[in-house]
Amino acid sequence: VDTLLRMGGERGEAYERRWTATLEADTRFGHRFRVYRDAKRAVAEKPFVADAEYEAVARLAALFADRGATVLLVNTAESPLMLADYGASDYYRGYREYFAAVAARHPGARFVDLSEVLPAEDFNDLHHPNFVGSIKLGPVYADAIRAALGRLPGQAGGEAP
Repeated sequence: VDTLLRMGGERGEAYERRWTATLEADTRFGHRFRVYRDAKRAVAEKPFVADAEYEAVARLAALFADRGATVLLVNTAESPLMLADYGASDYYRGYREYFAAVAARHPGARFVDLSEVLPAEDFNDLHHPNFVGSIKLGPVYADAIRAALGRLPGQAGGEAP
C-alpha cells in the first residue's frame, strides 16, 4: 500500500498525524515539502501580480481561443492541508480571478477550479494526488472537458466522446 499511498491509506486524524510526522521528519522529502509549504505561505502574504509567465499563458489561451479552439484552464486539485494556509488569501483569490478573467475574455475558453475536489487523504503530498486521488480525478477532468466542449450526454449536439 505504501508504494501507491505515501500515508499508507490512513484517513482523517490518523492521516493528518502521519502527514505531519512525515513533513517534519529530517528526510529529503520532509525538507523539500517544508520549503514548498513555506513558499506557499510566504506568497499568500502578497497580492497576486500576473508576471510574464502568467501573461504568456493568457496570450496562448487567446491565440487558441481566437482561432476557434476550445481552451480549458484548470486550477488543479490541492490538499486541504495546504489550502488551509493560503486558500483564503488575497493572493490565491487574485490568482483564481485572473484565470477566470482570461477565460471570460474569449468565447470557447473556460476556467475550471478543481482546487477543493479531493480530501487530504487523496494526496501523496501537498499538491500531488495519490493513486486513489488520481482515480477520482479522472471522471472530474472528463466532465470538465465534456462541459467545455458542450457535449454532455443527453444534451443536443450528440453523445460525449
